[in-house]
Amino acid sequence: LEVGKVFGGRIGAKLDIAGYDNGVQVIRGNFDLRAASVAVPFFGTSKPVGMPGTARGTFVVSGGRLRSIDDVHMISAAAEAKGSATFHGDGVTVKELKIDRMRTGRQVLSARIFGAANGAKRGTITGTSLDVHAILANRRKGGDGGATPPLNLNANVARVYFGKDRFVTDFKGSLVYDGARISRLSM
Repeated sequence: LEVGKVFGGRIGAKLDIAGYDNGVQVIRGNFDLRAASVAVPFFGTSKPVGMPGTARGTFVVSGGRLRSIDDVHMISAAAEAKGSATFHGDGVTVKELKIDRMRTGRQVLSARIFGAANGAKRGTITGTSLDVHAILANRRKGGDGGATPPLNLNANVARVYFGKDRFVTDFKGSLVYDGARISRLSM
C-alpha cells in the first residue's frame, strides 16, 4: 500500500501489535498527525503540517501482505474520513472500500466501492454534497484523480457542484470513467 502520496512529515504513533500462530498480524494504531501533512488526492484537499489531526485504525496483515484496514477514522479541520477496506491477495489492490463518512471542502458523502483484481472499480456514492469542480480543478493542475480505469459509479447526492456557485440538486445518475475522460454520464 503506497502511502507516500497521502502522508508527509512525521507521524506520532502508538501501536499495539499482536501475532498469531496462523501467520496473521493485527496492528492497532492511534496516530498524532500534527507534524504530518495529509493529502486527499482525489478531492484536491490536504491537511498541512501544524494543523491538529488524529487517526486510528486496525491493520490486518497475513503472509506479509495487507489484508484489511478496519475501523479507520482520521479527523482534522481540513478533512474527516471514516471507513474500512479489504484487499485482494496482492495486498495493494482494493477489493472493497467502505467510506462511512468523507468530509473535505464542500464534500460530505459516503461510498461503497468494489474493486476487481485487474483494478477496475464499481460502486455507489451517496451524500449531502459532491464538489466535481474541485476534483476537475485538481486534475487540471496535474493532480492524481485517484481513479483506476475503468470506474463505474452510481450516485445519489443532494447537491453536486460543477463550479464555484453552480450546482444541481437531487442528483441521481451514473458515470463511467475510462482513466482520461468520462465516457458515459446519465442523470
